[in-house]
Amino acid sequence: MTRLNLGVKLDHGNGWSGTYVLLPKYASDFDDLGGDAFQFGGLALFEKKISGRKGWKFGSYVSSENFGTIITPLVGMWYKSPNRKFYVNAVFPIRSEANYAISDIFSVGANLLTSVKAYDLSGNADGFYVQEESIRFNLYAGVSLFNGTLLARAKIGYDTTDYGVYLQGDTVGAQILTFQVGGDDRNRQNREFDAAPFMGVDLVLRAGI
Repeated sequence: MTRLNLGVKLDHGNGWSGTYVLLPKYASDFDDLGGDAFQFGGLALFEKKISGRKGWKFGSYVSSENFGTIITPLVGMWYKSPNRKFYVNAVFPIRSEANYAISDIFSVGANLLTSVKAYDLSGNADGFYVQEESIRFNLYAGVSLFNGTLLARAKIGYDTTDYGVYLQGDTVGAQILTFQVGGDDRNRQNREFDAAPFMGVDLVLRAGI
């Protein structure tokens, strides 16, 4: 998937701000350029700053997909403890993270990532699309090196990602999160994927300007 993020963050006063993003994307196997692979989404997220250490967020994400239109209500918060060792930054249900700094170098935390999106298929699979529904949760331990320039995290978690194959034009209309407003009478063309535990390593290089 290739997506262009075009957005702006505006200060509305009295502790309120809003982030508004247009999200045109091309989602396919890239074997053949086609109109079914072009999709369009948008996000509006409002934030209320309570203090320098906490605030609330709410909004919505809407996107046209091969299976129909998905509407995702968003609610979240951010919080940092007085000693700055613990923080939470969450926008449910899309993503959330909690982190605790054991020292200036070591930290532990947890991540939750979810996604629902579709990809057009072409070539030998022309006339089909894939719908991805994913929930990924992990615990991690991290180390910060070179004055925070390099961040390494070892993680272990559980992944429910499933890829369902459907005929183009076989849609559900509107979908809120993973719930189809008018029901789902599509004929799935493949078997459901099994959920599984996973392990991994993240390496993040940060550069200040």
